[in-house]
Amino acid sequence: MYVHGRSFCTESAFCRTYHNYARSLAARAGALVVSVEYRLAPEHTVPMAYDDAWEALQWVASLSDPWLSYLADPGRTFLAGDSAGGNIVYNTAVRAATGVALATTSTLRVLSSCNHTFGETIGCPAPRKSGTASPCLLLRSSTGSGRSLRQ
Repeated sequence: MYVHGRSFCTESAFCRTYHNYARSLAARAGALVVSVEYRLAPEHTVPMAYDDAWEALQWVASLSDPWLSYLADPGRTFLAGDSAGGNIVYNTAVRAATGVALATTSTLRVLSSCNHTFGETIGCPAPRKSGTASPCLLLRSSTGSGRSLRQ
């Protein structure tokens, strides 16, 4: 699942840049990529973007769509995003780790590329050097009813 960036207020999963990136990622990784369209500020408050990503993750994990149930591997689920999308992905991962059960996903891998100036604010470690992504976070099923966040 990929969440686009651009300051919570511009662009779209359908814009040429992010659509081409999702297509390229799918082709190079041999993966199914679900690109999330979230509601933008200022028309919508930022928490709505988090809710949209959460809803998308629940849809992916449920495998309720025949297309997903046929093509997706719930054991290899990644959350990825850049800039504002990295922030949204991080918050979605934390939400999953707080004990809200997801239907079929036993492990989530989170690749959150955050602007280094947001490091302390949102909890993403600052990159070691300019242009590097934050480390991968693994979310594993703990007791079946919740998730634990491990680095």
